[in-house]
Amino acid sequence: MSEIFILSCAPVSQGGGVYRYLLKEDEKMEKQAYLPCDKPMYAVNDGKRLHILLRSPFPDSENSGYFSCRTDFSDRTEVKNTLGKCACHLAADGGDVYIANYLSGNIVKNCSLSRVHEGKGVNLPRQEMPHTHFVSFTPDKKYVLCCDLGLDMVFVYDRNLNEVS
Repeated sequence: MSEIFILSCAPVSQGGGVYRYLLKEDEKMEKQAYLPCDKPMYAVNDGKRLHILLRSPFPDSENSGYFSCRTDFSDRTEVKNTLGKCACHLAADGGDVYIANYLSGNIVKNCSLSRVHEGKGVNLPRQEMPHTHFVSFTPDKKYVLCCDLGLDMVFVYDRNLNEVS
């Protein structure tokens, strides 16, 4: 049996939130729980906690939000500002969470430290500015990798977001 999390990127009033299902040996899915939240965009299960990005949970800002909870949806943290627009990917390890904000072209550590990419790519209709799209760790987890689709570059950072290459 396997646990599966399904995100519904809609307002709570329209069923938005995170659904937890159990995939049984007979290949049928059984709904286990529902966590209401507005427009969840992406989630990562680090084995201890589920880390969730929200499209734009703040009424006075277009910035995205982040929160975490246990995989049974208990112990939910408050929603924090990702310091950027359209958070689309995250990586979590050892209490650190790194977030890529696509429209603002920045990478963020723990919703408090931000590094903004600058420049533009060679295909100007599509690469008029930075678009951070993916963040992950190197296999040894010593470095953080960030792909920027707007610049056609992969950035390598140390875990304090100092650029290495």
